[in-house]
Amino acid sequence: MVFGFVYHSQAQKHYDYNWAFGYGRSVPNDTNFFGGVIMSFNDQIIHFLPQARSFDLEFQTNSYSNGKGDFLYLSNGCSLRDKFSNNLNGADTIGFSRAWKINCPISNNQVQSGLFLPTDDSTINYIYLVVDTIGLRLKHKYLLSAKIYIPTDSLIYKDRLIIQDTLYHGLHAIPAIDANKWWIICPQYNVNKIWTFLYKDDGVIQKIENVIGNVNDSLSWGAGQGFFSPDGRHYALYSPNSGLQVFDFDRLSGTLNNFRYFKIIYSNNVLGGCSFSPDSRFVYVCNPTEVLQVDLQEPDSTKAIDTVGVFDNFFEPYPTTYLQMALGPDCRIYISTNGGNRYLHVIMYPNNKGKACQLINRGLKLPYRNSFDSRINP
Repeated sequence: MVFGFVYHSQAQKHYDYNWAFGYGRSVPNDTNFFGGVIMSFNDQIIHFLPQARSFDLEFQTNSYSNGKGDFLYLSNGCSLRDKFSNNLNGADTIGFSRAWKINCPISNNQVQSGLFLPTDDSTINYIYLVVDTIGLRLKHKYLLSAKIYIPTDSLIYKDRLIIQDTLYHGLHAIPAIDANKWWIICPQYNVNKIWTFLYKDDGVIQKIENVIGNVNDSLSWGAGQGFFSPDGRHYALYSPNSGLQVFDFDRLSGTLNNFRYFKIIYSNNVLGGCSFSPDSRFVYVCNPTEVLQVDLQEPDSTKAIDTVGVFDNFFEPYPTTYLQMALGPDCRIYISTNGGNRYLHVIMYPNNKGKACQLINRGLKLPYRNSFDSRINP
């Protein structure tokens, strides 16, 4: 199945137009479904490009394209790769630690822990969280950066320290009001603190501690997501263990305010995700068996939450339950499934209230099996 679409006016081809999926056990073909694939939104239609790899893309995956939508770089959180999936010179390891050796270089199973940031026409930065503790509740200790020189596909530096602390998943970024600057956001573990960093060129020029919201005590051992809204006015942080937190965001000062909490908790389901609608009115959240829509314009919080999709008990060969979400440049929301399946669920019209958003279970079939990947980027 392929979809034609009209491009969202706010879409940025750097990180929207090529999504990387799949395993890397061998070269994919018509009989071997364990291989890499690039899902491209170029040419106003979704099409798939097979790609041979020696590594998997699981919870952590990042892809980067140039302003024309040409695919350039890829990371699974273990290393930095070029468009052919070859290691960049000197970048076969990033953030090397005790925890790196558990799953890397095959995959990094940490959720939403890296992102590419364009700086100018010749360089890009990669921002990433690193764990140096081993155990059930893995806590990120370092936020680091690497820099790539695009003309020669060469690494300028890696593992440059931004901050050392007990940090969460939920790493995300949005352009600042000032040109060529970005706001990076990252929650902190076990406290009600969320960091925002103003980033330019080679580093952070401002650090802000936002002490607000609930204690972040569950996202790091379950799997959840945190995103800025497309209009840049909100930040949402969700985990099935601790619920949905929504904040207003000031793009001038980098501060969070107007905290709102929605008690959407599933104590037995630690996997889930969230995404904003293109118009920034709705936040969609999911656990493995349900997709919910939260209306931020509804003043009565008891009326703001609506169930818009349920798992239909389909197996292929594993249960195609809901996992994590991503808003595409076609203004549709794509929801990944558990590893080994070849489907993405699709919310066709996420700006519509209630079931009019039209969630289609398994609305898009992938040519190869997906290894949990949910395509997380700025």
